[in-house]
Amino acid sequence: MYYSIINRTDLELTSEKRIDADYFSPISLGVEKQIKSQSHNKLKFFCQKITDFGAYSQMNFIEYLDKGFAKFIRNQDVDGTSIKNNITIYISKKVYENLSLHLEKDDLLVQRTGTIGKAAIIQEHDLPSTANQNLAQIKLYHKKLNPYFLITFFNSKFGVNSFKRLQTGNVQPWLNLRQIENLIIPFPPIVFQKKIEYLIKESLRLKKLSKSLYTQAQQLLEQELGLDKIKFEKPVGFETSFSEVVNNNRVDADYYQTKFRSLEKHIRNINTKPLSQIANFTKGIEVGSSAYTDEGKLFLRVSNVKKTGIKTGSSDKYINNNLFSSLQIFQPEINELLLTKDGTPGICYVVDEIIDGIISGGIVKIKIIDTSVPSEYLALVINSKICRMQVERVCSGALIVHWKPGDISKLQIPILSDGMMKKLSKLVAKSKQVKRESQQLLNQAKTRVEQLIEEAAGKNE
Repeated sequence: MYYSIINRTDLELTSEKRIDADYFSPISLGVEKQIKSQSHNKLKFFCQKITDFGAYSQMNFIEYLDKGFAKFIRNQDVDGTSIKNNITIYISKKVYENLSLHLEKDDLLVQRTGTIGKAAIIQEHDLPSTANQNLAQIKLYHKKLNPYFLITFFNSKFGVNSFKRLQTGNVQPWLNLRQIENLIIPFPPIVFQKKIEYLIKESLRLKKLSKSLYTQAQQLLEQELGLDKIKFEKPVGFETSFSEVVNNNRVDADYYQTKFRSLEKHIRNINTKPLSQIANFTKGIEVGSSAYTDEGKLFLRVSNVKKTGIKTGSSDKYINNNLFSSLQIFQPEINELLLTKDGTPGICYVVDEIIDGIISGGIVKIKIIDTSVPSEYLALVINSKICRMQVERVCSGALIVHWKPGDISKLQIPILSDGMMKKLSKLVAKSKQVKRESQQLLNQAKTRVEQLIEEAAGKNE
């Protein structure tokens, strides 16, 4: 059934006072019916408060810092269940104390604009912190509703559909606080909620361990390469010779920055190989927007490639099966590396799971030919400062940054002892394995919540 028939009295009874068809779509009504098939109530019943940043006048005295007393959390810092660890904006203690919104452990933050409903639960290491006006703070009565169960419900298909139903706005979707208050929330037995809490906490613990293992590998690599001893000075000016300009075929001043010269000098003193001697690489292909489909095989773009894995989302693009079959040469294989060359160049990831799709022209896939260099070690090095700065130096482009294939082949890769390269490779591999286990626990918790709701709905049919 693709339409719903609603009585006028039903329209008048809705707390949202909505008359738009999407709000009463069969999917929306079906989700609401399933949630209401068991103990339930509106979110505001379970909450001490649901609030946001408050008066915009508070923005007038905020000074953002690279480092400071408290984190200032924004939409892009919400990572689905947790807060990202690479927060880039902080505020001073004085500013923090003058703000009305102070987050506490086990508070939930929910996105109110853009990607509606994406949420995170605040952990001890996130504090002290506050959040901007695009995020809503939810503080629960824990005896009434477990915050770890609630965030799992938000991430389930029932939570996602509930948020989507309530959002307003065409170009920029939006949720106001009243809409969030009126979300219908299931209330299963406390014993069940505690089981979900255990799964989520264990998942978060493993996620933290995964980051720690990767950081350990990064730090050990930098120590082995002596990067921790380089002093990158920031002089007022710098100069170069005409012969260097001619030899490098570069006249832009940025290319001759002192930090790049310091790195170049350091690289000469360590054992390196150009990437072309370690691996072959194949550039992806552009199929054109006319070839995009709503479903099918994934068309992998630069935004999908992260150093810790492939990230998918609502903005992904797909191609049909016939086009995919004709372009399978561009499908990544296990143990190949994916390397971004456009937009955000220099991000590298070792493929360890089957990717059912092909890569775009902004990505190259790398196949190692020098088997003495472990794939995870190569990716770690490419993602490190020593290669990232090389990439930064040679890339060009005003609006979209490009890394030319010729420059990619010249990338200088440090070669350490076999034992050290294997040790670093194992640390990265362990980090990825632990992260995968963390995600499996999240999925398990979400599945259990969805099954609980579906089973209750089935009994009432």
